[in-house]
Amino acid sequence: MMQRSTYQADALDGFREAGQAWSENRSTAYLLRKSWADPLSRALTVIVLSIIALVWAYLLLS
Repeated sequence: MMQRSTYQADALDGFREAGQAWSENRSTAYLLRKSWADPLSRALTVIVLSIIALVWAYLLLS
């Protein structure tokens, strides 16, 4: 029978990392770091936060 090496990348690595983050109660930091690493998610986050800030500024200054 073949033994797995100490580290072998496979399709479940992301799930294992997310599961470990969840069990260590650092899931929010994990999700933010992963989403910030993705250029599309980063752009979407910046756009949404900018819109929210502009709406609040409009509401407070008008």
